[in-house]
Amino acid sequence: MTEILISAYEWLICLGEAVVVFLLFKSKFTCKKPKLYFAVAALPAFAAFTFVMNIIGLPWVVLAPLCAIIHIVYALVLFEASTSIKCIWSVVPSVIFCISNFIYLIIFYVLTRYGDESLVEGNPVRIIGQLIYTALNFAILLPLLKIKNEDGELPTYLRAIMIVLSLIGIAVSMYCFSELVSPEAGTVKTSSWIQCSALLLMSAALLVLSGYLSRLYYRHLETQRELQKNKLEAEHVSQVGAMYDYVREWRHDIKGMVSTVSSLADNGEYESMKNYLHELSGAADETKLLVSTGNPAVDAAVSAKLMLADKTGITVDHTISVPEGMDTDSMDICSVIMNLMDNAIEAVSVLPPEVRRIELEMIDKGGMLAVNVKNPCRGDYNYDGSRLVSSKPDSSVHGIGLKRVEKIVAKHQGFIKVSPKEHSFEVNILIPTGKEQAT
Repeated sequence: MTEILISAYEWLICLGEAVVVFLLFKSKFTCKKPKLYFAVAALPAFAAFTFVMNIIGLPWVVLAPLCAIIHIVYALVLFEASTSIKCIWSVVPSVIFCISNFIYLIIFYVLTRYGDESLVEGNPVRIIGQLIYTALNFAILLPLLKIKNEDGELPTYLRAIMIVLSLIGIAVSMYCFSELVSPEAGTVKTSSWIQCSALLLMSAALLVLSGYLSRLYYRHLETQRELQKNKLEAEHVSQVGAMYDYVREWRHDIKGMVSTVSSLADNGEYESMKNYLHELSGAADETKLLVSTGNPAVDAAVSAKLMLADKTGITVDHTISVPEGMDTDSMDICSVIMNLMDNAIEAVSVLPPEVRRIELEMIDKGGMLAVNVKNPCRGDYNYDGSRLVSSKPDSSVHGIGLKRVEKIVAKHQGFIKVSPKEHSFEVNILIPTGKEQAT
């Protein structure tokens, strides 16, 4: 009977560990019904697994990383969040348990001078120690529950490195602890405990550092987005200024036009007046540099690039039509247009004036926004099928615009086709707009 009670007590301690894992994951990840029921139902199984591993006498150096792997699977299957974030937080419970174990060992081995016999099941020292260990688990958990989650995350390979290093640190520190509390250890120097604790704290620091770097990386991405928006706003201001100049010039010129037409009419020179009006209709073509799609952001971006091309002596044959009320972020669409047009203008501006021409098309195709940009070029680039590399000395700054476009298209689960040829370069893009074309 005593053995059954001892085993039940040991299992409850293991259940406490499982509850710590669940509470941590529940605070950091999303878990909706019915997965939530499975997540709770798995706790006794977690406790049984740990209990059996303890009975087998599995070394801590193996048990700690093994539990971390089980936690990762638990998070991946039953909770919702990005994979890398779930993997990082899945290692945290093992760090909690290791730190609690470490404190427990210091109290009952170093301070009270109890030896290995205190670790025998049913020993009063072990029973009290396990209660302290469980209390420590929840005490360490409480501040972690208050840490605000961040949307940003490091690239996957960096997070993988953090996880691997943390697991190695946990395993090595647990191995050192097992050596310290073994009967063969004899008298242990305080420095040995300090080294073990430093190693464990370094493992925990890696996880904290990962979260900190994630926030920095997130802020970096936010800064990039803000810079992109500022660029769009600057282009919009420039475009509005150019529009004002056009209007002011036309206002000045229209007075002279009216005076000329009136003079020709008064003198009965109707044929001359007809020819003059025909010339005026040709001058009105300048307003084609401004587009009006009903989307202010897109209008500003396209008009700004048309004006830039015009100042560079480049003709742009354009067809622009944006569906009303599209769900796609207008800023992303503007970024696509601006980057593609910047690349095209840069490529065409070095060509002879007679071939400076860009074809720009943006139309709605049944719920998909088709963006096509084609331009002649010298062909001084290398394209390996996945990325564009300029042959210029400053190649590190070229091709960035196309990379940005590819990221935006991937973000919206769209399609991009890059068609580089010897004397021309064409990019075809399809981006879902969330608006199906009426039939």
